[in-house]
Amino acid sequence: MENLGKAIEIAGSVVDYALNFEEKKQVLERKLKQLESVEADIIVELENSESWSGKKRKNEVANWLSNVAQMKREVQSIEEVIAQGGWSILLGKNLEKKTEELNELLDQRNRFQGALVLDVQEDGGDQLLAPKLVGQAFQTNFSEIKECLVMDEVSIIGIYGMGGVGKTALLTHIHNELLLRNRNVYWTSVSQDLSISKLQNRVAKTIGFDLSNEDDEKKRAAKLSKALSKRPEFVLILDDLWIHFPLEKVGIPIGANGCKLILTTRSLDVCWRMGCQKKFKVEPLSEKESWNLFEEKIGEAVLEEVKPIAKSIVRECAGLPLGIVTIAGSMRGVSDVYEWRNALRELQESILWQGDMEYEVFRILKFSYNRLIDSALQQCFLYCALYPEDHKIKRVELIEYLIVEGIIEGGSREAEIDMGHTILNRLEKVCLLESVVEQGERCVKMHDLVRDMAIQIMKVDPRVMVKAGKQLFEMPNWRNWAEDLVRVSLMYNHIEEIPSGYSPRCPQLSTLLLCGNKLRSIADSFFVQLHGLKVLDLSYTRIEQLPVFISHLVNLSALLLRGCSRLRHMPSLAQLTALKKLDMHYTKVKHVPQGIELLFNLEYLDLSNTEIKELPTGILPDLFSLQVLILDQVKAVEIASLRKLERLECRVYDVDELNACATSTHTSNLIQYYLLVAQHKPPDNLLPRGLKVVYFDNCSIDGDEDAILLPKDVQYLDFFQCDIKRRSLCLKNATEPRSFTIASCDGIECLFSLSSSPSIFQSLEDMYISDLKDLHFLFGREAAMASPPAKFMPLSPPLGTFSLLKKFSMWGCPSIRKLFPPGLSSNLQNLEDISVHYCKNIEELIAMEEQQESHKSKGIIHFSLPKLQSISLSYLPELKSICSGKMICNSLCRIYVDSCLKLKRMPLSLLVLDNDQLSPLPSLQNIKIFPQEWWETVELDHPNAKNVLLPLCHFKRY
Repeated sequence: MENLGKAIEIAGSVVDYALNFEEKKQVLERKLKQLESVEADIIVELENSESWSGKKRKNEVANWLSNVAQMKREVQSIEEVIAQGGWSILLGKNLEKKTEELNELLDQRNRFQGALVLDVQEDGGDQLLAPKLVGQAFQTNFSEIKECLVMDEVSIIGIYGMGGVGKTALLTHIHNELLLRNRNVYWTSVSQDLSISKLQNRVAKTIGFDLSNEDDEKKRAAKLSKALSKRPEFVLILDDLWIHFPLEKVGIPIGANGCKLILTTRSLDVCWRMGCQKKFKVEPLSEKESWNLFEEKIGEAVLEEVKPIAKSIVRECAGLPLGIVTIAGSMRGVSDVYEWRNALRELQESILWQGDMEYEVFRILKFSYNRLIDSALQQCFLYCALYPEDHKIKRVELIEYLIVEGIIEGGSREAEIDMGHTILNRLEKVCLLESVVEQGERCVKMHDLVRDMAIQIMKVDPRVMVKAGKQLFEMPNWRNWAEDLVRVSLMYNHIEEIPSGYSPRCPQLSTLLLCGNKLRSIADSFFVQLHGLKVLDLSYTRIEQLPVFISHLVNLSALLLRGCSRLRHMPSLAQLTALKKLDMHYTKVKHVPQGIELLFNLEYLDLSNTEIKELPTGILPDLFSLQVLILDQVKAVEIASLRKLERLECRVYDVDELNACATSTHTSNLIQYYLLVAQHKPPDNLLPRGLKVVYFDNCSIDGDEDAILLPKDVQYLDFFQCDIKRRSLCLKNATEPRSFTIASCDGIECLFSLSSSPSIFQSLEDMYISDLKDLHFLFGREAAMASPPAKFMPLSPPLGTFSLLKKFSMWGCPSIRKLFPPGLSSNLQNLEDISVHYCKNIEELIAMEEQQESHKSKGIIHFSLPKLQSISLSYLPELKSICSGKMICNSLCRIYVDSCLKLKRMPLSLLVLDNDQLSPLPSLQNIKIFPQEWWETVELDHPNAKNVLLPLCHFKRY
């Protein structure tokens, strides 16, 4: 009967959670429908305003619509996971998070204050960073182009000149001038491999229009033309145009409604063929202007004894700004007269290439390349040219290439990564690479002329074929492959197959990059004469089966198959003993490749998200060179044998396995790890990400003596649906965790006992607590009771607890009555966001301590939370007090209170006195309240506060 009662209790808990989960799902769905309705209304209003009134949408509105589109995709992804696997704790957390984000988007809409568009004269737009215009010719061109922009008879303006002369710099100033005139201006960079479809996509992306659902070129042109026509008096900028094209074929409606086109090109002929009514040639700088630019860019005064030599070097730049800036970057910090003289001699003796390229600028750029004395710098620079033109190259991806190529060599993985970033930083400093950011990730980019120069170098030594991003639909004729080719880059094309009989003879070929193609099959004949191949990248192709001959590429050091989602079978790897990197992430391979245990030089192994769940016992100890190991499951005892391991991502079965990992003598070498403690791996898109993560999912932590031994430097610590039988967490070893999340761990009465390492509480920055039905206290100790079983009593936290805490969130904890115990209020100086929801018995958030009585003012204790920006409270029916004192929160932005009817007083200081006039805190943006009747009765810090704050209030209605 006892077991039956327990089973009924567990079943009831499951039913309660399922109902709670369903409620969260329904709330999310309601919010999404509400958001979609608001979005639809906004789009209709925008279309009408922009089409007929000559107005322009606010930037904040455009950003809001973009965020809504992203939110809809994320919610759809969650719904798909629910449809596949039902409800789970992880999904419950995501539902809560997305509901909060949906509320924030709805709040942002309210802040538009009804105005979605601006009269064009009101909107200054986003200025681009523009170099200072140097030279009288530049100033003259700029002034004349500005005049042309107001001439009705001039609709197409052409700017031409040799590469590196400053056409794009001039265009940047024109762009900013147009914004100052409140014109709709759209900038599109064009490349040498121009195609109508590619240009349509770039222009569409620039104006925020989607053409992805249309394949027919004529229909695409019609849709693009219609979208552009809705933007009156727009100016389209096409930078770096190489060939002419019919405007109507792309869908660019120039000439109508005052719309104009400005283009830059290296060819006057292109200007003529594009029908430019006005053409402006950008001339090189004069000698004086060149010297002024050089002095500005070198960043320091040039010593008198080297100034004559420096001026001679600048004269060699022939007035080309790109060359001058690059030379200045190369000579920055050089003070020795001998080095300056040597630099001048090298520049004067540079040999020009033959052909139709801009000899002068190439000569100057090659001088800067030659000054990269370190071979690794030169090779890294040249490697960037293997990517397509204008490609934003991810730093981490590029560094991985440099490591497997042997360009970067260090004693450890960490040293190689550090060296890679150092090399890229140096190339940026000498202006041979540009630093850019793409979707929050650090990238580098090559100026197209700099890339051309690099490719010219590689046509001589080492011999390289680069046809990346050239819109190729089939492989180049293999009979034209030079026998001494060293590298071939065909990445990001549309190649679908390498047919039988295709067999280039290139015994020195070491690198072949085919990633990002639609490649389905490769004939065995292709590799027969490529015995020297070291790096083979087939990532993100549609390959279904690898050629058997790959097994004979005995020099192969990197086999990259990442994202080959159709690949199911692997040939034997037994002969590939030189292999250092094997990346099979997100393939459909079911069996461990034959011979993998013989790869004793393997440094990087990624078998994650494959059908391979675990390596057979005994294989890992043979892979003693491993530095990076990423796979779905592993045994701790085998990890302990990997003495060179620096990065680990894997799953272990239970806490005992985790403890074995944490206490291993070699885990201290790890610079990055992700340890999942679970019986089954949750969906990958729901897992937390960070440098050092320990994540518990549906596992058991047994007995009073069962402490969790964490890695000392763990940063992110997460618990979901765990059975913690000792009623509290006993966390050991960890010294500086930054984030802590726990959800649906029934039975836990006290979150932290004092047997845990004190430092855990002092370093946390983020805490998320959800669905702990038995939680009574954050901190506690066991009461001295023999029977019934021991219960926890509240306890003051250790000194310094939560002193770094920034964000605190709690959901669905019905047993807790007091949140932060006495002694914590003075520690919360870094708190930015506090959020408490669905805790039906909570009565007080911040308890005050007796010592604070000395700080009383008029009977009320004052304390400061200087960084608090947001406080969010909902469905707390017993909440009577946030705190008994008065909270000074001068950074507060948002307040959200929903269904907290017993809360009689808001202890927040929300007003300031300015010239004897009350006004809201300058930081305060909105106050969201339900029901409105509660707001009318709640006590604030000033009798007139409600009247002053009313413009910021939004009263929810259901």
